[in-house]
Amino acid sequence: MDALERDFIDAFLAFLNDPNAKAEATQARFMSHPYVKDRLRIFKVTDQPDFKPLQKNMREKLSALIRPLSRSERWNYLNEIIDALRRLQFDAVLPIQDPRTREIVGMPIKIGSLIDYSLKRTSIVIKNYPTISGVENACWYALALIAKDDWRERIRACPVKKGDKVCGKFYNTMSGQKNYCSSKCARIAEEENAKVRVWNLRHPDHRKPLPYPRRKFS
Repeated sequence: MDALERDFIDAFLAFLNDPNAKAEATQARFMSHPYVKDRLRIFKVTDQPDFKPLQKNMREKLSALIRPLSRSERWNYLNEIIDALRRLQFDAVLPIQDPRTREIVGMPIKIGSLIDYSLKRTSIVIKNYPTISGVENACWYALALIAKDDWRERIRACPVKKGDKVCGKFYNTMSGQKNYCSSKCARIAEEENAKVRVWNLRHPDHRKPLPYPRRKFS
């Protein structure tokens, strides 16, 4: 997973964690990424007030994707992502010459990615970049990045309880935070763990498990 992919996933998670999901802020978040910034002419900007229905749907999709899945469940989710990406590909018209009439005609095509060539030392580097047609397309593409190569193991939902509610914010363990979404939640978890440690010292015959055990990362 390269830096561009990681940053795109982080933008997606920021959208899912945004309590307002306002359209302007959401679109700006994705439009600032190089995948979109360099190709703004194909990114569809909407005048709707927010993306809350899409946000709710994507939170449900990601929550399901990062939990343990059976082979058939995983297959179904991957197929759903692929179908959505195919549906949301950028519509374009390719000018081609009719072999019979020699006239230039337009052939409708769907474009899902662009190829870029660069030189690195004595080698040619070939990279594919997605053509992001809008916020919905961006979300499904981020899900595809998370799903590929089982990278979903690196995405977590914060387990820290705040009152009667669980934080639930998504975070990327490859972007700094390992066990919790923020330093604030980490502090809350450590305080709760400390209370249990004190209890266990005072009651060695009735030890309690830590409410927030540390996860191990490979």
